Amino acid sequence: MDPRQEARNDAMEIDLVKLFKVYWRNILIIILCGVITAGLAIAYTKLFVTPTYRADISLYVNNTKNNENSESVSTGNLSASQQLVKTYMNIISSRSFLTSVSNEIGGEIEPKALGSKISSAQVGSTEMFRVYVTDTDPARAKQIADTIAKIAPGEIEKIVQGSSARIVDTAVLPTSRYSPSYTRNALIGGVLGVIIPVIVLTISFIFDVRIKDEDDYTAVTNLPILGRVPDFNDIEAGHGQKSYYGYEEVDDGVRIKKRTLVSAGEGVKAALNGRTSRASAAKHGKERK
Repeated sequence: MDPRQEARNDAMEIDLVKLFKVYWRNILIIILCGVITAGLAIAYTKLFVTPTYRADISLYVNNTKNNENSESVSTGNLSASQQLVKTYMNIISSRSFLTSVSNEIGGEIEPKALGSKISSAQVGSTEMFRVYVTDTDPARAKQIADTIAKIAPGEIEKIVQGSSARIVDTAVLPTSRYSPSYTRNALIGGVLGVIIPVIVLTISFIFDVRIKDEDDYTAVTNLPILGRVPDFNDIEAGHGQKSYYGYEEVDDGVRIKKRTLVSAGEGVKAALNGRTSRASAAKHGKERK
């Protein structure tokens, strides 16, 4: 592999590590944002979202008429009944059927509005299907479901010749809300609250082009590093070791450069002492003059 490509891959890995470090440094802010948005989601749901209730009935699709006597049910009849389920579901959602239901309950709800409250689904791969009625009033949801159960068999038999539908389960008055779900909304709010600060931190990290350390410098250029600025906080705390250079005078006025490796704290003291000594020497020199 090209060495330059390997260097770019290494730089990308370092960038990802730094990005996760940014997340970790701000982990409390991220968690706090998630908690706040989850609480706001629950408050909004309780104050502004109207709860709905759902009642349901179940029907069995029969490929024979109600007055037909059959000692056994053939496989062909069962297969035909399964295929008729979707037909029956479409009949229940048709405009003519919804109009009949609307008239039966006194015309309080328009057929179009009634259709938005009704849904149906097949029970597995069987000859049964369920009809669901969702409404903000639990008693009205049960009333509509009972009305569907009352008129559906007759309407279906009139439309689909040679078949019938039978009610298996009647509607029960719902006692608990169907929606909204406080738990689901709180989770959605919490996830959004976590994602938003993460996106902000990621964008800030990507567009931050400042060079903060040697890795950032070497990632963008191959020029050598000429010098380093020490961390003065570490120096004051006495962490690590530093190299200090000075000049030592020997005979005949010859000065040589001398390197000394000392701890950071000792280096600061040495630098201060050296500065004080030079100031004192300069002061005594002026007094002699």
